[in-house]
Amino acid sequence: CMSGHCDAWSHWVSWICLAGAVFFATSNLYYISRGMQQHEALFMVTVYMGANITTNSLSAIVVLGEMDDAPWWKLAGYTFCILMMMVGMALLTSGEKDLQARDMEVRAPCGVLNEGPISSTHTSSVQLRTIRCNEGI
Repeated sequence: CMSGHCDAWSHWVSWICLAGAVFFATSNLYYISRGMQQHEALFMVTVYMGANITTNSLSAIVVLGEMDDAPWWKLAGYTFCILMMMVGMALLTSGEKDLQARDMEVRAPCGVLNEGPISSTHTSSVQLRTIRCNEGI
C-alpha cells in the first residue's frame, strides 16, 4: 500500500486473515493471564512458545507447502521433530501440579514432634524443635 497499490486488500481472504490475527492475538491474552495465575511463569512461557513453534512448523507444511518437493526422508524427519516437540510439551504439562494441589501442599498442617533442650557442651536455653510437615497430621 505504500506505493499506492492496495490490491491485496481488495480480496476477502486478506480481511479474513486480518480478523483472525486480531482475534487470536487478543484471545491469547486471556489464556496467558489465566495460565500465569495458575502456574509458574517459566512453565507458561515454555508451553506457550512450544505450542507456537509447533503450530508454525505445522503451518509451514500445510499452508505454505514447504515440504512439497522434499524427499520422503526429510518429510519423515521433520514430522518426527514436530511429534517430539508435542511429546515434550505433554511430558512437561503432565508433571505440573494444578493450583489447588500446590496450595494444599503449601498449606499442609505442621506439628511439633519433639521439643527439648539441645544436647551440647554449651549451656544455652535454646530449644530444639523437630517439625514434620506435609504428612497429613
